[in-house]
Amino acid sequence: MRVVHLSYYYGNKNTSGAPIAATRLHQALLDAGVDSHFVCVVKTENGTNVHVVPKSRFLNRLFYIVTRSLWACFYLVSGKIYMPNLIPLFSFNKAIKSLNPDIVHAHLIYQDMLSFRQLAEMPGKLIITLHDLSAVNARDPYPGCDRRFIDGFGSQNSSVVERWIFRRKKRFVEKKAPLFIGPSKWICDAFSSSIIGRNHSADVVCNIVDPVYGFDARKLDRHDRFTILFGAYNGRKSPLKGWADLENALELLPERIRRSTIVNVFGENSSDYDVKGVRIHFIGEIWDSSSLRDAHHKADVFALPSRQDNAPQVKFEALLDGLPVLAFDRTGCAEYIESGVNGWVAQDGDLTGYAKGIAYFHDKFVNGETRQMRSAIAENACRLFSNDAVLDKIKAVYRRAAEK
Repeated sequence: MRVVHLSYYYGNKNTSGAPIAATRLHQALLDAGVDSHFVCVVKTENGTNVHVVPKSRFLNRLFYIVTRSLWACFYLVSGKIYMPNLIPLFSFNKAIKSLNPDIVHAHLIYQDMLSFRQLAEMPGKLIITLHDLSAVNARDPYPGCDRRFIDGFGSQNSSVVERWIFRRKKRFVEKKAPLFIGPSKWICDAFSSSIIGRNHSADVVCNIVDPVYGFDARKLDRHDRFTILFGAYNGRKSPLKGWADLENALELLPERIRRSTIVNVFGENSSDYDVKGVRIHFIGEIWDSSSLRDAHHKADVFALPSRQDNAPQVKFEALLDGLPVLAFDRTGCAEYIESGVNGWVAQDGDLTGYAKGIAYFHDKFVNGETRQMRSAIAENACRLFSNDAVLDKIKAVYRRAAEK
């Protein structure tokens, strides 16, 4: 069986969660003996069976200018940026057909790397990973309280552009009938409740995790202050990652806890500062898994206060390293987290409840209960999220798709 992955980016560096997940899946499939290929527009690192389209730098740059100009036109008309998947990147279909795939696995179809018509004409069976809800919504990858992707886009609640893009996506799914998978139950349920996804199902399949992650008690860093780790692409700068909620929760902690607590932030270079006695320390960007694993072993909990997220890789990586994860019960962030066992789950927006979780693990740290607890967390995470278990599910989806 030959599988071809589609993603705007290939690589684990200078990209975002979806292309990293796609890259790791491709690499894991190769290691498992599957004939896997990867077609992308931008390659940030070398890899086996990775094909860059178009090969000409001139054509690549020209396509970039044309698609961005189209986005600019939409913005001038509507005041919003849309990705209509309208402009065909002609060499894409040629590259895919030359590979003669049994399965085409699309990871970033909302990028204007190819048109919906091209996707519909792809050879083989199409599988789409729901890294967000772009496939079923007119514009926003995380609609939040906007229920139009469930209730409908009409003349009373949406613009002409939104209705046009939504209809194009709906026709594409109806024509091609792809199979869908998603890394969280939350996103699969949201997909199934949408207008586009109502007649389709989505399988819950976690993303592949770099095998470097794993708890090692010998690597635990001895430190006097209770250490919280927070991190994301660009650190605190994206409001959707929930830094403001974490900062506000820190202010609610008793003084005795604030005095002995430090927060390490990765993904951003900035000057250290204090939040009512809690030191906020910036450790810069982390692009390689080994460095992030080291950061995990120097921390006592991982803070995941994301407001809009699907199944962030940082959660699974932290759990595999035995690090408790503190989350709010919103989107897919809280899945697999049990309060007091492998982390803490506070109700959406409950800052006091979130602070309670910080205090709970602070006392675990003070009482010297960290090592045994982390070993148990890592063992359970390995059982649930091991790459062998994930690959078995992925290959089962591929076989089911090929049989249709």
